[in-house]
Amino acid sequence: MKEEKRLEEKEKIKKTMIKEKYKKHYIKLLGSEEEYNLFIDKALDYAKRSIRVNTLKIKVEELKKRLEEKNWNLKQISFIKEGFYIEKEDRRDIGNLEEHALGYFYVQEASSMIPPLMLNPKKHTLTLDMAAAPGSKTTQIAAIKENTGVIIANEIDYNRITALKANLERMGVLNTIITNKDGRNLNFKKKFDNILLDAPCSGTGTLSKSLKSLTMWNPKGLERLQRLQTQLLEKAYELLKPGGTLVYSTCSLEVEENELVINNFLKNHEEAKTIKENINIKNISKPYEEYKKNEKTIKIDSRVKKAIRLWPHKTNMDGFFIIKIKKEE
Repeated sequence: MKEEKRLEEKEKIKKTMIKEKYKKHYIKLLGSEEEYNLFIDKALDYAKRSIRVNTLKIKVEELKKRLEEKNWNLKQISFIKEGFYIEKEDRRDIGNLEEHALGYFYVQEASSMIPPLMLNPKKHTLTLDMAAAPGSKTTQIAAIKENTGVIIANEIDYNRITALKANLERMGVLNTIITNKDGRNLNFKKKFDNILLDAPCSGTGTLSKSLKSLTMWNPKGLERLQRLQTQLLEKAYELLKPGGTLVYSTCSLEVEENELVINNFLKNHEEAKTIKENINIKNISKPYEEYKKNEKTIKIDSRVKKAIRLWPHKTNMDGFFIIKIKKEE
C-alpha cells in the first residue's frame, strides 16, 4: 500500500507538479528530452539501499558474514571495500538490526561515501568537516584516520547536533570535537591539513528523498545558495594550511551550485590546484566546460575538469558533484 501511494505521488509530480522551467532547464543540461525522461524516472525512484562497514568496531568480512547469516544479501560497491549494496529491494529495515545499534555499520547512500574517499585524510592529521550533521561523512573520516589525529565537526543547526553526537557515539568515534557555528564565521589558531565542505545545497541529486522539492525549484533560490556556497568555500580555503587539501561536494546537479561556484573561486585563486582522483565508478560524467546563463556563455576554468559529476540515471546512485582542491605551499 505504501509503495502504491508513492507511485501515485511520483506520477502526479511527473504530470502536474514539475515546473516547465525545471523541465526545460534539465533538457538543456542533459541535451535531449529523451535523456531528461530517463533522468526524472530514475531520480524519483528510491535510491539503492547501501551500508558502510564501520572498521573502528568490526572487520569488513566479519560483518558481511553476520548479515548474510541473517539472510541479508550484500553486493560489494565497486569503489569502496567497506561499502555494500543491499540486494533485497523489498526490505528497507536494515537499520533495525542489532549490528546497526552496536555501530557496526552506517546506512549511507553510496555516492555519499565518495567525498571522504577523495579527501583521503592521513592518520594523525587535523581535519575539519564544515557541515557535519548527521555524521555519515564525519564517521567515515574517523574510520579512514583510524581514530587518530583530530576532527572538528561543525554544524550550524543546533537541533541537528543531537543526531551528530548520537552517531559519533554509536560508531565509536573518539577523535572528534563538535562545534556549533555558521561555517562562514569559523576561526581557529591552527590551520587544517584537510577540510571537507559538503555544502548546503538544493538537493536536486536526491529527489527521491523529498519528491516535493521539485516544486520548490527556482533560479532565485539557486543564486542565494550559490552566494552561501562561495562564502563557505572561501572560508574553507582560508582555514586550510599551505599544502593542505579540501574537498567541495554537493548533492545538487545544478551548474550554479557546482561548476560556477568553483569557477568563481578559482578566478580569485590562481595558485590553487585541482586534483583528479581515480574512483572506480562506471558512467561518471564530466563537468561542464561552459554554461549559458541569461544569454551569456560562461567559460569554465579548465581546472574544473578534474571534478566528477554523478547523474542518477547513469550511475544508479544519488546525484553528486565532487572536486578536490590543493592549496599550494
